[in-house]
Amino acid sequence: MKKSIALSLLAAMVVLLSLNASATTKTYIWNVKWYKIDEISGNFTKYLGCEKWKSATFYKDWKREEVYGGHYDFVGFIATAEINSLGKNYTFDLYNVDNEATIYLDGQKILNSSSSSHKTVNMYIPPGKHEIKIVYMELCCVASIGFSIDDETIFVVKKEESKTGIPGYTTGIAIASIAGTAIMLTRRKKR
Repeated sequence: MKKSIALSLLAAMVVLLSLNASATTKTYIWNVKWYKIDEISGNFTKYLGCEKWKSATFYKDWKREEVYGGHYDFVGFIATAEINSLGKNYTFDLYNVDNEATIYLDGQKILNSSSSSHKTVNMYIPPGKHEIKIVYMELCCVASIGFSIDDETIFVVKKEESKTGIPGYTTGIAIASIAGTAIMLTRRKKR
């Protein structure tokens, strides 16, 4: 009986450890924050939520469907990512943008596309880490955006934080709970 209890507890620990490990290894490139856009001023207003996008390049075509959070029009996002330049020229593309998108590198505007099929910029980026930001606005009707770069390897892949914000916290609590249960069961058997 003791052996079967110990094996069951060990199996439970393995499952909990693997669940926690997989939860902390989710990776992403883009941190995308969605906002409602004021119809009169055209400014971002209410924060709607956040997504993590895994791919360095992307194409989103919502057509006339919901874009985000129940919103079809007057919605947009600010997507940020980190790049690590080798100190050379890179080509950035915006394509099939409806209604407007702007790319910023370290806070400086480098490319803007407004209801355009394809816009490109080729520029030298000094070596080291830099922030790239894309601001996208969908104002009316159809919605789409495409972004690409000629060298996706410059993007820094980030790990998503654990739900508790403390790595290993869930695992520690699970192990302590299982150990406590095992000790209680062992003591009861001895009596």
